[in-house]
Amino acid sequence: MIAKKSVLSSLALLMATTPMLHAEDVVLAKGPLVTVTRAQFEQALQRLDDLDRKQFLSKETRVFKAVQSYYITQAAIVEAKQQGIYDSPKMQALIEKAIGDTVLREMYSRYMAEQPPIDPEALARDYYQAHLTDYLSPEKISAAHILIDAKVRSQDEAKALAEKIRQEALSGKDFAKLADEYSNDPSVVKNHGDLGFFERNQMVAPFAEAAFALKAPDDISPVVETPFGFHIIKLQGRKAAEPVAFDKVKVDILKIIERDQEERYRTKFKNHLTDIEHTEINNEAIKALVTTFP
Repeated sequence: MIAKKSVLSSLALLMATTPMLHAEDVVLAKGPLVTVTRAQFEQALQRLDDLDRKQFLSKETRVFKAVQSYYITQAAIVEAKQQGIYDSPKMQALIEKAIGDTVLREMYSRYMAEQPPIDPEALARDYYQAHLTDYLSPEKISAAHILIDAKVRSQDEAKALAEKIRQEALSGKDFAKLADEYSNDPSVVKNHGDLGFFERNQMVAPFAEAAFALKAPDDISPVVETPFGFHIIKLQGRKAAEPVAFDKVKVDILKIIERDQEERYRTKFKNHLTDIEHTEINNEAIKALVTTFP
């Protein structure tokens, strides 16, 4: 590993002993296998755009790490050549793939730079309108209930009492007063059985199924059993599913737009390179590459 101090010391020594070196020939690091000059390192940095390169070079610690990394890479290449690894079919195939991947990334970057600008928010609003049913808030109902707890009495007694209360409610007795008198729900002291508006998934399944099956305000459900006991439910109101405000889902839609745009551009870019109309595919030859694996 090349420490920052050792690199600085080497630079100072080399510059002192070789005063006629041009700036681009200044040695940045030198070891048994390889010497790295400023010109070599700056050439390696040509992979960056001008602005990115200037920003990169503005931080000393980053530059020292980059020189160290470049030195190690060059030393590895020299050693690989000495060992005959560099010229092996596998290594050459890896190098060719790395070159190909790099060229593709650069070509795609240039292709994207040529694309006309888009207005993501306008596209997001269009997407929102076209997929409005995907952005509906759940249906809600408002209901009141009376709970008869089977823990303080037998199951049969609890169910019989619940049926009795239900008949009283059906006969027109005030539901809130019946809740105050009979309900074992601790919250009855404050809400008199009124649960307010809730979504289907906020309640246990048997309760939700019975409550949402009610059609009109003041409809009263059959006695419903849940793990909490027996319930009588009275429907008070209903709110149909309605669109969620655009601003609440905009961030999620923008992510969809970004993903879709990226997929669309990549497809167009690949199609441009493939040029299907003028490309011949030898399917039989490709099939012949397939081998069985034990």
